Amino acid sequence: MPVVPLRVVAASLRFAIAEAPAVIEVAGDVSTLLGYSAAALVHGEVSLPDCIHHDDADVAAALFGPTLPPGEQIDNLRVRQANGRIRCIKAIYTKRRLDDGSIELILQLQDAKSLPRTMEDAANTANFRAMMENTNDFIYFKDRNHVFTGASQTLVTLCHPAEQWTDLLGLTDYDVFPEYYADIYYRLEKQVFSGLSAAYEEQEFLTKDGSRRGWVDNRKYPIRNEAGEMIGLFGVARDITERIEAEHRLKESEYFFRDSQLAANIGSYKFDIASDRWSSSEVMERIFGIGADYPRTLYGWLALVHPEDRQMMQDYITTNVLKDHESFNKEYRIQRNLDGETRWVLGLGQLRFDADGAPCWMLGTIQDVTVRKQLDAELAHYRQNLEALVDLRTQALNKAKNAAEAASVAKSAFLANMSHEIRTPLNAITGMAYLIRRGGLSLQQTEQLGKLESASTHLLETINAVLEISKIEAGKYVLEETALSVESVIGNVVSIMQNRVDAKGLKLRTELCPLPCRLLGDATRLQQALLNYISNAVKFTEHGELVLQLEMLEDKADSVCLRFSVRDTGIGIVPETITRLFDAFEQADNSTTRLYGGTGLGLAIARKLARLMGGEAGAQSTPGIGSTFWFTACLRKDVSGASPVSEERLDDSASTIKQKFAGCRVLLAEDEPINCEIAQMLLEDAGLLADIAQDGIEAVEKAASNDYSLILMDMQMPRMDGLDATRQIRQFERQANTPILAMTANAFAEDRSRCLQAGMVDFIAKPVEPALFYSVLLKALSALDKP
Repeated sequence: MPVVPLRVVAASLRFAIAEAPAVIEVAGDVSTLLGYSAAALVHGEVSLPDCIHHDDADVAAALFGPTLPPGEQIDNLRVRQANGRIRCIKAIYTKRRLDDGSIELILQLQDAKSLPRTMEDAANTANFRAMMENTNDFIYFKDRNHVFTGASQTLVTLCHPAEQWTDLLGLTDYDVFPEYYADIYYRLEKQVFSGLSAAYEEQEFLTKDGSRRGWVDNRKYPIRNEAGEMIGLFGVARDITERIEAEHRLKESEYFFRDSQLAANIGSYKFDIASDRWSSSEVMERIFGIGADYPRTLYGWLALVHPEDRQMMQDYITTNVLKDHESFNKEYRIQRNLDGETRWVLGLGQLRFDADGAPCWMLGTIQDVTVRKQLDAELAHYRQNLEALVDLRTQALNKAKNAAEAASVAKSAFLANMSHEIRTPLNAITGMAYLIRRGGLSLQQTEQLGKLESASTHLLETINAVLEISKIEAGKYVLEETALSVESVIGNVVSIMQNRVDAKGLKLRTELCPLPCRLLGDATRLQQALLNYISNAVKFTEHGELVLQLEMLEDKADSVCLRFSVRDTGIGIVPETITRLFDAFEQADNSTTRLYGGTGLGLAIARKLARLMGGEAGAQSTPGIGSTFWFTACLRKDVSGASPVSEERLDDSASTIKQKFAGCRVLLAEDEPINCEIAQMLLEDAGLLADIAQDGIEAVEKAASNDYSLILMDMQMPRMDGLDATRQIRQFERQANTPILAMTANAFAEDRSRCLQAGMVDFIAKPVEPALFYSVLLKALSALDKP
């Protein structure tokens, strides 16, 4: 006997259907059935057609469409309740047309689960219970309204909540499965109830704990009563997950094999020897330029082989492979069927044999090796011509090397000549200015002479900067490494800059850290870098102070790393400009050059000097607040314990010469009259007597016949230059120990080296700065005076 629920949950609705269905009247338990109130349906707040499941659009069309089926109709549908869940409904309805042309729909909705079962529950049958509890398949029974009347215990693993198969009785798929899966399963049931003798589909499933996802072959069949009426269905779902996964793996393997062939441009084939037929992969078809209709026979393959290789390949496959049973391994040419293009291929193949030992088929690959063959040919060509190519390349490199060396020599010669040609008259200007100032001047003349000296000093600084940067970039710059006192270097810098600082009303102070010991380094270059920084600070600061700071960043066993910085309260620089300030000929902007002057080389030189000393240079700045320019230098510790040479103040050198060496005889070799006059007056002011030689030959003659305490030698002179003259003078016994000083406008480091190699002992660059001139003279005379 069918099981009868205690109460049928049902509701009746009357619709007027014109352009859109409108609910006229509602009766019954619509709130339990749909979750909405009758008033919400009548007032149009909820639309029943919108609540019908999208897969039941056919049922909705029959209900609310213009067709008028005869008599009472019964159908099943799904509606979405107010809580979002799907409910299976039995719909009973009639439709008729009214006098005004509209359609009246009388619709009764019944909850499928509350209806009497159209077939008996399997729980009431012992045989069914035994089958349900012991089968490995997913088996289930449902009545005409999609309600479970029986299920196997295995199905419980997919349903929630359920522990025993009997828990499923009276429920629908939407009560025990996620909606996605319930939709899938319901779809087949609609097909069965629509009249199909069987409906089946491979469908996905998910265990209720989410631990396993799989596939089933789901088949559903109708159940009819003795009168032939369909009263329900039964289904058998067999787990085919292993088969599906194996098929997926096979497909992935096929995709991988195909993609690998495509990537490597390697095709494959299978040749059935008995039937004289071969099959090929997509890549092989592309290599040979053939389509699906190309004759795949041995003759068809030979037709694709290049005519010049065809007989060779026919002999090879018939004799070596098919007769002697060798593996197929051959490179040969083909002519593509598509366009006649000649390509090189590598064919590989392995024979397979039948029970009698006769070859039955061959499996192999085809690879397009045209590019490799072309590269091999080019390589062979290059090997044959390698010696000639190397010779040509060597000649080209030598030519480029000679051109580069010639350009370097020309540049050096040009800079040397320009230096000499500018320094020579500049020496006359500065020297004469010095002598004129000593002669006594009016206030106006003193001011005018100061401007002249300032201009000549600026010109000299520009020349020195250009030469300095060119020497560094040419790699010809060598730092000295002698004992030095960093504190003394900083003291000299402060002394040199103090007058300029005072003239602008600024303050200059130092912040020095204690140093562990004496150091080795190039005091001149340290001083030069600091002077560049402080000169810039003075130039761009109108009020406030300058701070020269020394910090020790690192103290190692054999060296220290120092940080020198100059902090000002000047105009400052915008951040995006700082990065290029240390490039040669760069300034903050074009207006800076007009307002403050300068070549833009000072900072570039400072950075290059810092890097030569194993450090770096940089800056931080805030516009309107000020800037800090810094550089670091790594100096070795002086393990010998030697102290820096104590130098006498430059201003006292002339007086000392006059006191100790007055009346000493000096030979001055100088061809330029004005420079000669200046040097002679400087010598005489220090109490020294000067003999004049206007060229190298005259200097050699005078040195051969006279004793001199000191010889000043210009490098560039007519008839014989200063270097050759020095070499000859050194041959005279009386002049073997006489100090010979170069006094020249040639200011390059290599010029100094050439002077020392020729026999000179020191170097005075033009234009001559009197204090430095006297200091070098005093040093040379004092060395000679020592026992």
